[in-house]
Amino acid sequence: GHQATSDVDFVVSPPIVGPRGTVVGKVVTGDPCNRQPLGGATVRLVHSAGFAVTDSQGRFALEAPVGKVWLDFDRAGYLSIQRSVDDVVAGQESTFPDAVLVALDSRVNHITAAAGGTATDSTGKITLELPPGALPQDADIILNLITSRDASEGPALRSFLPGIATRISPHGITLNTTATLRIQNTSGIVNHAVGSKDWNRQTQLWERSGDAVMTGDGFFEAKISHFSGSTIDCRAPP
Repeated sequence: GHQATSDVDFVVSPPIVGPRGTVVGKVVTGDPCNRQPLGGATVRLVHSAGFAVTDSQGRFALEAPVGKVWLDFDRAGYLSIQRSVDDVVAGQESTFPDAVLVALDSRVNHITAAAGGTATDSTGKITLELPPGALPQDADIILNLITSRDASEGPALRSFLPGIATRISPHGITLNTTATLRIQNTSGIVNHAVGSKDWNRQTQLWERSGDAVMTGDGFFEAKISHFSGSTIDCRAPP
């Protein structure tokens, strides 16, 4: 159906069955001191067909079942994120805090499956070393250094520190053999081995993916088997 709430159009297909409320909010982008509304972003109910598209002011309204729901925020050229709304109430509006989408890094690395290679981000603080045959197909790889909780793929861990998390695009590629991800330790962490965690977009959970070891040249190094949003969990035992 097509309905309207708070002067913002939204679409739900198929319609929500049973008690339902409305989630209203705004999608923005830019630096914390200069947020700008982001039109044309898609807001989807996770595990549902319901979705909305933000207007020119970045606003959206989306019908949702009561209780806790997860939303997926996405727009071409930006990093998608998943966030939860814990308290949708039947017949009422629930206001979601501004969702922040961060633009993809400007450096695009074309890596062939046959030759492999090394991808880097524009800051030089992340490298991804792909051996020959690791990629299932040629890919344009983009690495983003995550410097704020807003850009974390899932809700940021309590132990989150800026600059020790990364996002790898295109999301979801499963590698034939492991690759080596290196993140420069710019946060002064003294642990020599900490946990690496990946965000699971199907279960909405951070999952332990292995260990990240601090190298002698000041990088955290971890083996990865797929492209996702990863973070270093400083509280995790080696």
